[in-house]
Amino acid sequence: MSDTSENKPGWTLADIAEYVGKSTSAVSNWRTRFQDTFPKPISRDGVALVFSPLEVQKWLEVNKHLTKNTLDIDQSLSFELKHLEKNVWKSIDLVRGKIAPYEFFYFFTDALAHNFDLNVKKFEKTLWTNFVNANEKAAVQLHEAWFDPSTRDSASKSKELAKIFHLIPGLTGFDKSGSEHLTSIPLSKIIAKIIDAKSGHLVVDPCVGLGSLLLEIANESTERISLYGRDINSATTQTVRALFNFNQIQAKIEEGDSIRGNQLPIGDRVVAAPPLNQRFNLSQVERKDLRWDYADPGADGGDVAWAQIVLGSMTESGIGAMITSHAILFRSGRPETFRRRLVGRGHLEAVITLPGGLLYGTRIPTAILVFNKNSKQVVANEKVLLVDVSIKNPSKMRDPNDAPDEMPRAVADLVLAHRTGRQMKAQKNQEFALRFVKVGREELAASEFNLLPNRHIKPDVDTQGIENIKGKIAQVERRIDDLNRQLAKRRSSSNERFTQ
Repeated sequence: MSDTSENKPGWTLADIAEYVGKSTSAVSNWRTRFQDTFPKPISRDGVALVFSPLEVQKWLEVNKHLTKNTLDIDQSLSFELKHLEKNVWKSIDLVRGKIAPYEFFYFFTDALAHNFDLNVKKFEKTLWTNFVNANEKAAVQLHEAWFDPSTRDSASKSKELAKIFHLIPGLTGFDKSGSEHLTSIPLSKIIAKIIDAKSGHLVVDPCVGLGSLLLEIANESTERISLYGRDINSATTQTVRALFNFNQIQAKIEEGDSIRGNQLPIGDRVVAAPPLNQRFNLSQVERKDLRWDYADPGADGGDVAWAQIVLGSMTESGIGAMITSHAILFRSGRPETFRRRLVGRGHLEAVITLPGGLLYGTRIPTAILVFNKNSKQVVANEKVLLVDVSIKNPSKMRDPNDAPDEMPRAVADLVLAHRTGRQMKAQKNQEFALRFVKVGREELAASEFNLLPNRHIKPDVDTQGIENIKGKIAQVERRIDDLNRQLAKRRSSSNERFTQ
């Protein structure tokens, strides 16, 4: 059993379950069955009981038979991730008081990007290099923690790095510090699977942020692809370059303004996770730019502007995907003009609405617009696929990474089946539900091109229940007929007696 984060204040039953690879109910059952020996809670986190990690580890060591089947599965992978998590907590202690809390996320990613290198250049001014120059002893301790023999190999594995990368906001407690530059793992996986990048493809991201979306696409693809990212933040682009270099992933990352700057490279696949409803204050001259081919984005710009940046960067047979808010799906005015022309040109392949909680730092529901300019596929799929995704127990989603593991694949399978003309079936799952419908242009036009799936998906109908109700109504009607006949007979006999 691997050592885990001693510095963490405590574990809830859910934390213990995750550690041993069991369900929370199983751990709760242990606490009931072994109430005399199971560690006593040391505090509460809201309504959840909190236990000492060290006491829990000792108890689990004594009761190995309970976890034998799960702890042996993928032991090396589990150890690597837990060791990386431990190093995050150790890093917090080493930099506390030296780095402002709101800067820790940026500091950590910058240090990771620099490979925790102690031989920094004096003129290079970043959070990590400044820390090395001002806190030599702590910097050496950080370097040793991250690059001892047991973590040297694991730290260079991009998939494990991606996991710990997404753990940083939650572990540090600073969910809004830097996390706006991160696309969560569930959203990244959905997009990576949907765009289905092939060998030789160029994948473009006009608002790359910290590169988490491109990193997931690189991990998802088994073929040789090229990556390009642009971001307006110079510090961010510098960190992304170093991170991709650290992962030995070839990518061209440039600093620049994708909205007002030069035209982006034309890509076979274009992805974007821009800030939701971002305002640009575009001037009248900027609003007349030829890149706004579908609709004038207005002074604010927002999602209408970013969507056209994605579409304008796609090849004539390209596929694109963009994360957006729900507003662009139903608002009138410029968004409606954009939707009408988008649907009219046959460039909208699918719309996926997702529940809240899949973005860091906010519970706002999101949507994914899937674009496709491939004329053959457009002709074959005259209708737009609308998908609504819901979590059956949203209270369990305390973090974006708590989303069901099977959800990204299930969503992507629907879109890929629609693209290739295969039969579409919604996967049944106890944790989430998928509802979908294909809608033609005429029907969309009748709804003012409202793209909200729930506007077009018919409510689930319990046909068996309806048949039962119809049967009961028929029984009542027969009973009424019988009573009417009996009443008619009694009236007839009464009239006969009266006449006599």
